[in-house]
Amino acid sequence: KPSVSILLPANREARETTSLYGGVGIGQSLAYDLNKSGVPLKATLGTFVRRNIHEYTSTNEGSSNTQYMFTNFLRGDLQISEKISFITKGTVYSGLTYSDSWRSKFEIFEEIGYQINDTFAVALGHVNTESTLKSDMTSSNVEFFNNNTSSIYVDLNVAY
Repeated sequence: KPSVSILLPANREARETTSLYGGVGIGQSLAYDLNKSGVPLKATLGTFVRRNIHEYTSTNEGSSNTQYMFTNFLRGDLQISEKISFITKGTVYSGLTYSDSWRSKFEIFEEIGYQINDTFAVALGHVNTESTLKSDMTSSNVEFFNNNTSSIYVDLNVAY
């Protein structure tokens, strides 16, 4: 399904450090529900591009701001039982700066959820986000878990 997005900076750091005014993006995602085949899995593939708008082409610390952001992801949603679900998602972000250099990072996300009742749900998850390349700019930095960049969380969801 196609999408259009508008980015408005909500935090002071984005406005002051990078002079970000906002951004405009478009994207496309394709979802395939295997539930029709008897497998309780939904797979989604998506790609998005966003044009950022800054007052200045570089941050107040001297690094070049990201002018274009390209995002690609693959997500899987598995309904294990009526109450238990598992979600996993891999995302690659690639940014082109105003100085025509590329930046990229990856994000790996997993979450297992339990629907307690119609009102409450709880989830345990892990996310790792880091630069795609190591500091030598040639070796892959993509890994499932890293002591410095991974986060493990517990989420309580209340719907009323």
